[in-house]
Amino acid sequence: MPITTPTPSTAIASAIAERLPGFTYTQGADFIIRDAPRLGQPGIYEARNGELALSTEGTTHEQRSFLADIFQGQFRRYTGQHALYFTTQCPTLHIPSYLATSSAVEHKATSKPSLADIPRLTRLAGIVPILSQGKPFATVESSILQAMAGWCKLGFNWVAWIESDEATRLRDPDGLDQATPAQLEKLLTAMIRSDRFADGTIEDAYSSGLIRRIAQRAAAIVQQS
Repeated sequence: MPITTPTPSTAIASAIAERLPGFTYTQGADFIIRDAPRLGQPGIYEARNGELALSTEGTTHEQRSFLADIFQGQFRRYTGQHALYFTTQCPTLHIPSYLATSSAVEHKATSKPSLADIPRLTRLAGIVPILSQGKPFATVESSILQAMAGWCKLGFNWVAWIESDEATRLRDPDGLDQATPAQLEKLLTAMIRSDRFADGTIEDAYSSGLIRRIAQRAAAIVQQS
């Protein structure tokens, strides 16, 4: 039976790409997909603004059918982009169980952060000693905000996400210990955005130890990589 995941996972997308010869997965591409010219290489492209694109240029009928089963019409075709499909919403992926349970997927999800992730993970890891001293929030606030800079994911529906099972799981210490960089980004985005509407959200996360555990998880990922 296939399982359904509400967000495009880096690990899952990478696993899909590996099973299609010549098909690539690129995260953090430095362009806005909506305005990009037609891409000649088949693959899944995730831009820095959070948009996701699926390029089927040069794929076989069988490969396109495989992708159609997974994305199930979530992508729309732009005029003039005959083989490139775009979305600005995170599509629901219908993942076959043999992909979802792949050991390669698990490995990529935990120990293979992208090169773009390393600097910001390192900044988070660097505040672990400060957060472990139990100092008043006012004395560590600037360090926390600096470490969180660059973790706000554009185009991410954090309001809906904070009610999801994934968000609930990440607020649990055991779940957070298995978090991927992409999941840390979601959690920090929700925290940053929520603080703008309800001042004190970040302070509460510090007091509860959540930010310290996030920083510790970032340190663990850096060490593993």
